[in-house]
Amino acid sequence: MSFLDSPVPSALRRLSLETLTMALLSLVFVSLVGFDFWQSWHARNVQLHQSESTTLNLTRALAQHAEDSFEEVDVALMSLQHLLEQGNELDLKPEALHGLLQKYARSLEQVEGLFVFDEQGNWKATSLQDTPWKGQNSDRGYFRFHNRNTTEDPFISRAIHSRSTGNWIIPVSRRITDSQGQFAGVVLATVKMDYFLNFYRHIELGPSGAIVLAMPDGTILSRRPFKDEYLVGKHLAQSYVITTALAQAPSGIVTIKAVIDGVERLYGYQRIDKYPLLVMVAISKKELLSDWTGDTQRSAFIVASIIIVMSLFGLVLMRQIGHANTVKAELLEAHRALEQQALSDGLTGLANRRYFDTALQQELKRAERSGQPLSLIMLDIDFFKGYNDRYGHPAGDYCLKQVAQALKRSLPRSGDLAARYGGEEMAVILPASDRQGAWVVAKRIQDQIRNLRLEHHSSPFGMVTVSGGIHTYLPGEDGVLTTQALIEQADRALYEAKHNGRNRIVAREDSGHT
Repeated sequence: MSFLDSPVPSALRRLSLETLTMALLSLVFVSLVGFDFWQSWHARNVQLHQSESTTLNLTRALAQHAEDSFEEVDVALMSLQHLLEQGNELDLKPEALHGLLQKYARSLEQVEGLFVFDEQGNWKATSLQDTPWKGQNSDRGYFRFHNRNTTEDPFISRAIHSRSTGNWIIPVSRRITDSQGQFAGVVLATVKMDYFLNFYRHIELGPSGAIVLAMPDGTILSRRPFKDEYLVGKHLAQSYVITTALAQAPSGIVTIKAVIDGVERLYGYQRIDKYPLLVMVAISKKELLSDWTGDTQRSAFIVASIIIVMSLFGLVLMRQIGHANTVKAELLEAHRALEQQALSDGLTGLANRRYFDTALQQELKRAERSGQPLSLIMLDIDFFKGYNDRYGHPAGDYCLKQVAQALKRSLPRSGDLAARYGGEEMAVILPASDRQGAWVVAKRIQDQIRNLRLEHHSSPFGMVTVSGGIHTYLPGEDGVLTTQALIEQADRALYEAKHNGRNRIVAREDSGHT
């Protein structure tokens, strides 16, 4: 009897095979759990990063709206201030002054009323047709400020209840000076708080989201959601944004607990240089990650189910070693299916973000080896949120599919890669393509999407359009570039295209090397 035919070695061989099977199953379990954990954590970071970018962009847009709104009011006040300081006939004819104030007030949607007070705080004129209050306003903070200060700048006061209408208003005022340089009164505009609240009401931030218009010292001027107690006795002076963040940068994003209600939120903030104003946009971190939490729980359930099923298969494998090849084939097939799902976007059919990141890194290394340029185009569907709000999410999904198909038809070479970067944002990698070639491709994409003639009445263009940003990496000239830096440069070009009116392509000229 040979050694291989002896019973003991045979038993050892069976034990070794069972041990190998258990080791293999354990490795699969650990890998599956590890991959699911990594994927979930990566998705969380991506969600937070995209939310930070979106929140900061929204904050800047709202800050611009606030600045424009107060600037319109200030221009009217300067004009009235100039007329009154000239001492012309308007100062002597209340009817004419009343008519002029009404004319100005009608042109300013955000203004509830315009007023002129003399040096004693007495009413001289108002744009309002009829008001119950005709007394003195010398006790108001804006009147006392101008009486004591000779500044030529406008003064924005804390929000107050109007004595004329009883509504919440934000006073904006200017000092009137006589020919001898003495205090001669105040010209006042009362900005309707409802003007900002109505504007903010259409912005979707979730149940715990908030938008705050305040002064840099933390005095709240307006807040959505709005309650009287937010403006009476509430102050943001102890907020991290006021105490620390503003001192570091006039604009940014932080995650903190709110002073008012203690909810942890992602805060985008933007200080307005022209006026003493601060805009903050806050989104609840818990609500922000609610979709990710649900996806993670579902993914964990699926992984746990797979592990249970595979454990049962393992028991069968240990009893029926002869079926190992069949089980292996099934596992390989399942792995290929999961791999295919992991590389493509289920809605658009484009490459997904994970595949895009891998491909971009490979193409960047290839460009550095070959010395050929590498171009990246970042695309964003214009006013897509308005499209979803107007036509519904099913129509939004259809729009994304059509845009994705048009994008794929526009790519001239098999080596070019189109990917869904996130939401309505898409990306195109163009190996061995210089800036001029990338520009031609981007314009072709833009034309293809316009030719879809997808109706979009929430867009000023009347149809679905895209904005694009291009950045081209030139090895040797731009130094060594990272994928993140390349994406950021293209994103900056995209932001410039959107900032300049959308429905356009911008190719950045600076290198942006790291």
